[in-house]
Amino acid sequence: MKTKASAPINATAQPQSASQDIGSAKLDRDPAVELARPHMPFFSSLCKLRFRDMSIVHRLYMCVGITFFLFFVATFVVFFMTQSQVNSMDDTRTDLSSVLRHSERISSGVISLETAVHEMIQENKQGSLAEAGVTSALQSLHTDFNNLTRSVEALQNGQLKQKLQSSLPNLRTLLQHMERSSHEILALYLTNPEQAARVAYEQSSSYSTPALYHVRQVNNEINARVMERQNATNTVMRWIQYMLFIGLGISLCVIILTNITIRHSLRHDTGVLLKRLLAMAKGDLRSQVGLHAKDEIGSIGRLVDYVVDNTNVTLQVMQNDVDKLYEMVNTNRKSIDATNEAISVQRNTAQNVAEATAQMESSVEKVTEFARSTLNEVKSAEEASDTCRRTMQDNITTTHTLSDRLRASSEAINKIHMMSSQIESIVKTIADIADQTNLLALNATIESARAGESGRGFAIVAEEVRELAIKTAKSTQEVSNTISLLEQAVTNSVNVMAACEGEMDNSLQQSSRANSSIEEIMGIIATISDMSEQIVQSCQQQTSAASEINQSIAHISRLAEDSYDQMSELQSNMHTLNDLATNQAQVLGKFQLKAVNTAASSSDANTAASAASAANAASAGGDHSA
Repeated sequence: MKTKASAPINATAQPQSASQDIGSAKLDRDPAVELARPHMPFFSSLCKLRFRDMSIVHRLYMCVGITFFLFFVATFVVFFMTQSQVNSMDDTRTDLSSVLRHSERISSGVISLETAVHEMIQENKQGSLAEAGVTSALQSLHTDFNNLTRSVEALQNGQLKQKLQSSLPNLRTLLQHMERSSHEILALYLTNPEQAARVAYEQSSSYSTPALYHVRQVNNEINARVMERQNATNTVMRWIQYMLFIGLGISLCVIILTNITIRHSLRHDTGVLLKRLLAMAKGDLRSQVGLHAKDEIGSIGRLVDYVVDNTNVTLQVMQNDVDKLYEMVNTNRKSIDATNEAISVQRNTAQNVAEATAQMESSVEKVTEFARSTLNEVKSAEEASDTCRRTMQDNITTTHTLSDRLRASSEAINKIHMMSSQIESIVKTIADIADQTNLLALNATIESARAGESGRGFAIVAEEVRELAIKTAKSTQEVSNTISLLEQAVTNSVNVMAACEGEMDNSLQQSSRANSSIEEIMGIIATISDMSEQIVQSCQQQTSAASEINQSIAHISRLAEDSYDQMSELQSNMHTLNDLATNQAQVLGKFQLKAVNTAASSSDANTAASAASAANAASAGGDHSA
């Protein structure tokens, strides 16, 4: 509802009780319930996937926590897989190295056996010396084969173990044949060295070469298995690197998505809040922010809604007070116009009485000659005095009524003064809220500066909020200055009304004395009527009485002139009070408030128009009579 400055507002459309009910219904809401609502617990919001109910700090903590968790999980998986692969590779390498070492020793043993046999034949060693070299080579070969068998049994790779175990029987058979052949060569060497040399050659071609071939196959198989294991390890390490990169990529995606979500939420909420604050700065108080989020921006939105509601209630109460002020101004103006008319009648009557008294004085000089004429004039004077007495009685009654109305007007202006004080306290409360908002914005700017680059957007928002708080404080100061001017005008009106009330009491006393004087005049006129036959003897006394009557009437006329001047001044004060009420309505007209009742608002507009017409007509009538 927007108030026009050109049309005064009628106070009868909304009674005082209704405005007080509206104010008490909205101002009694506890701001701690509306504004200081706690955020939903972090884990409850997380379980319900209601991320907007979390505070901004909790959302950032959640983003950092998820990122570190994913990074730690990826690191742990990589470390575990790497350690497992290294341990497995070490165990396999140890087992294969043992098998390879024993197979090489078998190869060396076979070669040593052949070497011992050939040396025995070529160097013609005799007896135990030849047998000792061959026997030592056979024992070493037997020991190495047993060690090879145990190493193969200790292998963990089943496929390699099975393949090696399938080759060991053939190798064992060849080694057994070599052992028997070596013993035969020793026996033949003692009896027939040439045959022993031939058997040794056959042994070398039949058993030693195949044995070396089998050992070489075992070595090749082991080397191939080692290379295969190394390739598998390299493949696993590459997969581990890929998994690490994937984990880092997922962490970066989570960080980016969380930042985008938070930025979108902040941009939307701050945009809505900024639009609402701009509308408030322009005077539109009809709507609310409507942010239902439970984070910091939502708390600021609820605070703005609370300020809008309180401002609406305050301005509605001020509108009702201005309506009542218009009504009282119109009522006082009508009373003053009626008092002016009564004073004009009293002045005319006093002039008539003065003229009659003057005529009576001129007639006294000829009282002797015109006794009968004097008697008739005395009767006329008696009738005029009676009329003057009735008029004076009416004047006294009117003066009593005007005095009562002036007292009522003084009480109403005192109430306006009290309401202005209440409005000033409410405006101070709004200024305090603006100061607190400014401090909060300053603290937010400091915290965003501590946050560095990531808090720059929030710093801009905090700066905007601080500027809006400063504008609100300036607007509150303007309203406070206007209220101060209104209080000064009301104080002046109270003083003027008090002065008028005192002058009205004086006028009432003077009117009472004038009434008493008129009654005395009537008594004198009656005495003159009774003593008309003795006029000649009492001419001197009648002249003196007429002079006193003339002086009393002149005094009454002066009192009437003074009363008329005071009423004119009071009427001018009423015009000033009307101008102040109009200025107050213009100030309130800058705000667009919520409509409490549509029917009441329309009746307010119609009644305001009629009140404006009546006020203008009364003002024109008062100026014309003046």
